[in-house]
Amino acid sequence: MNLPVPTLPTDNLYKFMALSGLAIIIFSLVFPMIRISEIKLKMVEVETQLAVLHIEINDYEFCFNKLK
Repeated sequence: MNLPVPTLPTDNLYKFMALSGLAIIIFSLVFPMIRISEIKLKMVEVETQLAVLHIEINDYEFCFNKLK
C-alpha cells in the first residue's frame, strides 16, 4: 500500500501556511487516537496476563496447603 504523499504549494506563502496548519491539525487529532487505541490494546493484554497469574497463584497456594 504505497500512497503518494502530496506536496504543499510553496508558490504562495498564505496557501503554504494554511495547508501546513490544516495538516498539523489533522495530525494532532489522528495521532492521539491511534496511540490511545494501542495503549488500550496493551492494557487488555496485561490484564489478561494478570488474571492468568492470579489463577496460577491460587493453584500453587492450593497445592501448598494440600501438602501441609
